[in-house]
Amino acid sequence: MAEPDPRDVPPEDLDEKGLDRRGLADTLAALNGAVEEMAERSRLLGEVTVDGSSDDEQVSVQVTRAGRLVRLRLREGVTRRYDLEALGDLIARTVRDTQRRARAEYDRVFGQIEQPEFIVTPRGLRRAPRS
Repeated sequence: MAEPDPRDVPPEDLDEKGLDRRGLADTLAALNGAVEEMAERSRLLGEVTVDGSSDDEQVSVQVTRAGRLVRLRLREGVTRRYDLEALGDLIARTVRDTQRRARAEYDRVFGQIEQPEFIVTPRGLRRAPRS
């Protein structure tokens, strides 16, 4: 379907500056819809969990791709093997390393998501059809 010529916009659709009111509303709706869609995809992608453990497997963690710590497990006897400071360092290092891997995974997967595309029409922007 051919787009209407902007000169054919009925006067009641023009605002006080002569801009196509409906075209602007359609453009804003298309952009808002795309932003909301990408935000939801990002949120869902960030909820996926990634597991990690210390090199000696005394500490295991699970974090979301968004970086939130979901689970922390210590093997039995770990408090006898490490003093408090060393255990704290091991936990912190394990969480940070797993969060880095989770973030890299998030960035890689998010980069593969097909981004919404727009085309310019005489009445404003419109979402491009997916091919």
